Order: sequence, then structure tokens, then C-alpha cells
Amino acid sequence: MTASVSRAISRREILCLVAVLIGSFGISVECGVAQTTDLRRLTLPRWTAEQELRLGSADGPHDAFVLPTAPKVDANGDIYVLDLRLPALLVFDSLGRFLRQLGGPGDGIRGDTVWLGDMRTGRMTLFRRSGEVMSTFHFGSQDTRQSVQIPVDMLGSDAFLVITPPGPDLRDAAVGSVTFRQSVVRTNRSGTVNDTTVTYTAEFPGIVTVPGGRGLFGYQPIRDGPMVSYNPQTGLVTELERRAAVSNAGAEFRVTVRTSDGRILKERSFRYQPRPLPREVRDSIIGEAQRRATGRAGDRLPVIMSHLYLPAHQPPVSSFVAGEDGTLWLERERFVGGPPAYLILDADLNPMATMDLPAKSGMLLSPITRTHFWVHELDDLDVPSLVRYRIRRQ
Repeated sequence: MTASVSRAISRREILCLVAVLIGSFGISVECGVAQTTDLRRLTLPRWTAEQELRLGSADGPHDAFVLPTAPKVDANGDIYVLDLRLPALLVFDSLGRFLRQLGGPGDGIRGDTVWLGDMRTGRMTLFRRSGEVMSTFHFGSQDTRQSVQIPVDMLGSDAFLVITPPGPDLRDAAVGSVTFRQSVVRTNRSGTVNDTTVTYTAEFPGIVTVPGGRGLFGYQPIRDGPMVSYNPQTGLVTELERRAAVSNAGAEFRVTVRTSDGRILKERSFRYQPRPLPREVRDSIIGEAQRRATGRAGDRLPVIMSHLYLPAHQPPVSSFVAGEDGTLWLERERFVGGPPAYLILDADLNPMATMDLPAKSGMLLSPITRTHFWVHELDDLDVPSLVRYRIRRQ
């Protein structure tokens, strides 16, 4: 990925030189240098949200969720929710009324086809939306001694999108965060790789493998490594660089959209005012790390604490979700003492609005349309719900 980025920048620099030469003949040409927007100088419209539908209850016969994933919505408006507790795919109509339950674990809709995958065995089952089984097959290797990998998306009857490897290789002793190369590949149902759409460096922060391979520690709530998202429908890769600032002076984060071969389509940097990491948040993270280390060998706590990431300032973006209308929803600093706050960019990466989610909202989920979005919420008893909100634009 690094080589592709370097080649793209080099081409852009050449185009800029050509643009300057053309400009000397009186022709106006815009150079392809990445633009920078100063968020500190902007006053943006503030959108609001109105709750429209809630799925989830403490004792409902079909929606007493424990570990629900992001809902999928088909062309008819039916809503598919995978609850990892069962595990099974639950189907509701557009008004939230239960329709049926499909099979076991899995997650996906492609046209008129619903697909489910069993992560224990690699078995894939394709259903019609009515619930009728169309076919069943085993994805990839049938060697049960190997870890089974399930596609993240179905592209066609014999085409799937797979992230590989799913995580870092932790067999070798290591201390501290782990970085590794990860790829998004297209395969057939046997798992044979047809092509690679994008390769990038992934971070697995908070991992401490004590020398000798004795034990693992994975608690790390603050992450500021690069985020990468691939859209199989458009073939575009969105990258976000968002390192935590080291001083109170103005800092920047950057959003880049490129083709899978590395060609940059659009890029924008954003200047912002860094927010410090609150002392109470720092103390809470340290306390939780110590609690999780209780009962472990006495020599592990210093190792864990020395690799717990506590930057002076918060990372400027905590997560991002792409909207179906080309918008990009960036969750700003997470530890602000209020509801999640989002900066919304249009399809050209121009800031268009901000939105504070309702007070109890958790993670923003896809699908995000021009008029609606979903969030994961917990009530006072930690009972999860999936809530659909209508966007009110100013």
C-alpha cells in the first residue's frame, strides 16, 4: 500500500507541474494538491434526529437481544438482525414486527439472496428472502484444524469478499502493540483468491504477550492508528489518518479516497483544536487495566501498564461510517462527557453538518441513508436495542 501511495503522489506532482506550465499560457487549471479545511473557522448546520423504530427488549419473545450486530435492510424494507447469542438471523418487517428466524450464525444479503456462514465449520447456506433454502456448501478449506474464515460480503453466486489474515499471528512472543499486513481479497466459494483489492498495515493495539508466550492482554480503549474501509459496490478505498496530537497547537487529520490500485481520487486534510484526554478518563483506564490484571502473575502488571496507550490528547476521530448517499460520518473525540458527536462530509469530502446523537446512543451503525440511520443503544440495565432514527436537516 505504501508503494501505491508513493506512486500516486508522484503522478500528482507531475500533473501539478504541467498545470503550472499550462497556466503560464493564460489557461486556468486547478492543481491536484490535497485541500485543507480549518474546522475551527467553520460554522456548520447542526442536524438532529428523531427516533422512528426500536428493536430490542428485556423479555420480548423475539427481540430480547444479547449481542446484536448491525441490521441489514432488503429491497422490501425487511430488517435482518444477527444475534450472536443464538446465533441466528432474525427477520422483522419495516415496522419492527417479527417475521421469521433463519438458520444459525451468519450475516448478509445480496439481492434476493440471504447468506449465512458458520464460523465453526465454514458451512455457507443461501436462502431466499422467504426463508427457503437455496443451497448449502462449505466455504474454503474443510480442514477443521485450521481457523475457519467467513466472508465479510457476498459479491455474487460464486464471488466473496474476505479479509485476510483476520488478525495478527501471535505465536511468537512479543510485547506491545502488534502491526501486520492485511488484505481485502475476492475469492470463489472454494476460498481460492481471484484478486486483491487493497493491502494495508493494520494495528492490533493493547496486545501484550509476555516474553515466552505466557498470557495475553487485549485491553486498549484508545486507538489512533489509520482506519481503512473498502466498498465492494464502488471498488473504492477510504483511508483515515488520525494520530493523537502531541501539543495544544492546531493539528490535522486526513481523509483519502482512492481506487484499489492506489490512485487517489480525492483527499482532504482537516485542521482542528486538540482536546486533552480528561484525567478522570485516564484514571478509569488505568483502574480497569489493573482490575483485569488481578490474578495474573505478579511480573505482568508492570509490562501491561508500560504498554497501555494514554496520549495527552484524544485522537480526533474515533470511528467512521460511510453513508449510502456518498456521505462520510466521522465520530469526533469520544471522551467529551456527552453524547457521540459526528462531523458529516459530503461525497467530495466537504464538511456539510454536525450531529450529536441522542444521549444514550452507542455505536452508529450502517446502513445510513439520506433520511435515516441506526444506532446501538443500552438501557440502564444494559439491555441492547437497535434504534432507527430519522434525520432532521436544518
